[in-house]
Amino acid sequence: MSPLSKRRRLLIGIGLAAFVLNGCGYFSQARRETKKMAREIIATDKNFRKTVAIAPFRNQTYYKRVDIDSVFQTRLIDILESACPKLLVFKPESKQYPAFMMDLPRKAGGKIDNLKVALNARPYGLDGVVTGTVVDIGAYEDKRGIAWMRDTHYFVQIQILVELFDTETGAKLLDEHFIREVEVDETDHLLVKQGKQAPIPEIPETLERIAAELGEKICDALSSQRWKSYIVSKEGDRFVISSGQRSGLKPGTVLEVYPSTEMVSGIGEERFFVPGMKHAEVEIVQAESDRSEAVLKSGGDVQVGCAVKVK
Repeated sequence: MSPLSKRRRLLIGIGLAAFVLNGCGYFSQARRETKKMAREIIATDKNFRKTVAIAPFRNQTYYKRVDIDSVFQTRLIDILESACPKLLVFKPESKQYPAFMMDLPRKAGGKIDNLKVALNARPYGLDGVVTGTVVDIGAYEDKRGIAWMRDTHYFVQIQILVELFDTETGAKLLDEHFIREVEVDETDHLLVKQGKQAPIPEIPETLERIAAELGEKICDALSSQRWKSYIVSKEGDRFVISSGQRSGLKPGTVLEVYPSTEMVSGIGEERFFVPGMKHAEVEIVQAESDRSEAVLKSGGDVQVGCAVKVK
């Protein structure tokens, strides 16, 4: 082979290696942009902005050196706002952050009370409520390889639980229990196994990768839902709705009204709200930033707690 051919092959090899290394980030971003466009195409009620609130994430692990709950939550919110740019996100630091979100209602055993969460969320015009917990950080080792080439590899395993509650039914639109592992050196493996508060960069890095994946999943779940808000007060045939101009409401907007207070029991102690049939229409006559006033257009029996959806 001529020196020129060898040089050409070397340059091509280096170029391909650079493409692969740099291309991972490129393709990851391209994939997100493609999914964003797909959501816009399949999304219902495109001219209306859905609203979600993020509860402060909890860290149930021994590892406190880094605020891993905040690391995870911050990255998740970044992905949500990037992947679903029309989504209104209530963060713990938001000025109008709902007070109940700081300490979500729970049942006697510690499980989140889905019905109380839904009822508390409706006056804020929320479509969904997101909760998250860093459940566990542990370490293990494993022999890997082929025959005489087997060697000991060391891993840190991270468990994350994220739930997305629908405010109309109280059901979970998303219930993800992620378990991810990352290979570390023997020293870091031992530090985690002993419960030491040591700086291990692989932990926050892995949390950020999980958050990116879950942010996309939350976006997908919300995109497939109809926009909704709720009747929060009434006086005669005039009604106050818990969403306004920021969500896309304006005078003349006609909304369908659905009852949303009947309950049904599921497996065990699970209970949910059952959406009823449309029985009225209301028309927006005045819209402020986060509140609207509407009048009855047709039908009747519009009660506080009813859900409203775009006609």
